[in-house]
Amino acid sequence: MNSHSTSLETPRAAITRPDQSQRTHHPREQFILPKLQEAITQAISESKKTLPSEAKILDIGCGRQPYRTLLQTGQFQYFSFDVEQNEEKTVDFLGYIDQPLPPTLVQSGPYDLIILTEVLEHVFDLEKCFSNLVELLSPAGKMILTCPFFFPLHEKPYDFWRMSPFAIEQLCKKFNLEVLEYRRLGSSLECWGLLNGHLLTHMQYQTPETG
Repeated sequence: MNSHSTSLETPRAAITRPDQSQRTHHPREQFILPKLQEAITQAISESKKTLPSEAKILDIGCGRQPYRTLLQTGQFQYFSFDVEQNEEKTVDFLGYIDQPLPPTLVQSGPYDLIILTEVLEHVFDLEKCFSNLVELLSPAGKMILTCPFFFPLHEKPYDFWRMSPFAIEQLCKKFNLEVLEYRRLGSSLECWGLLNGHLLTHMQYQTPETG
């Protein structure tokens, strides 16, 4: 579905990250990342059981699409949306979730399942984001949404928020979205390990420090 891809006039600066397969070996991400990946995989597997046979699935902030193989099974239709094209050139739509949406993205919907993992902290206009999510979601559709609460600044200068579950709940309530399940990941010990890993590596694989 790469024919839908278009270019942005003002793309974000390139972000240097480790290869997805190597991230769990990074000192800072040995603690919470494996739990997060397991939880997302489980949530996707559970959600797929209730989807219609030809469901449309939208992966927002997809990056290099680590969950594509899991999502694109059977007759499910997989669509991807991000702010920049990945190395594989497999992002279908380019744009920002808190700005006017690409017309072709809207026309290809509505979507029965929307995946939005570790993206919200990089979205400045959260109300516009949720308004767009409602526009993209089918009437009986579901979303899988994850975001960090304890995590160092990353992808500067596009790291804006650390949202509590109450903030997410209020945003969902404002846009008539029902929270079906809330799950917290990470213990105090794992947060301590993450912080120490951060101090040891000085965020070497992230956007260079600007102060």
